[in-house]
Amino acid sequence: PRKKNTMNEISEPGCDVLVLSPHPDDAEIGLGGALKLFSQKGRRCWVVDLTAGELGSNATPAIRWREACDAAAVLGLYGRAKLSLPDGFINRVDSSQVAQIAHVIRCLRPRWILTAPDAVRHPDHQETPHLVAKAVFMAGLINFEALKGDCEFWDMGGVFPEPAARWKTQAVGRVCGENEEPSLYFDVSSTWENKTQALACYSS
Repeated sequence: PRKKNTMNEISEPGCDVLVLSPHPDDAEIGLGGALKLFSQKGRRCWVVDLTAGELGSNATPAIRWREACDAAAVLGLYGRAKLSLPDGFINRVDSSQVAQIAHVIRCLRPRWILTAPDAVRHPDHQETPHLVAKAVFMAGLINFEALKGDCEFWDMGGVFPEPAARWKTQAVGRVCGENEEPSLYFDVSSTWENKTQALACYSS
């Protein structure tokens, strides 16, 4: 008899939506209204910032992280964390970066993965969707060795559970650019004010 596919039988999904963004504030810019909408509907939403945004002209990484945590509370996130990938040097061919994101995916076991913001202008914005797509694939390979990287957690949210041996998410998407035609829309008119409140947390 043919063996049943047991890809995700090791555990149930650990969250409904995982947003992977290169810098603090990117998730709010690209998906703040949607994240609040999902949270209001009882969906477990996580944001993981890949870098501390240390090359930003304003504020320090510590200040930006504090602002990100304040914004997480406004959006009702289930959890938020920050990796320590190098700001300005997100790279899809860096096996260490792929392995660290694969570890996050195996720990959180998301149904959906989204990247934000749209992939224009900043090199990290352009590279993140490609890096995440590769990590999503690798997270599903039983023989790929994921890597636990340095990570800081929002103290009002959860921490990563032990990773699954492998994980295959149901859907992967990204915030599209201004000149692209979206394949999926979310009506965030009811949460637009929440999005602006979250953005206002980044006073720096």
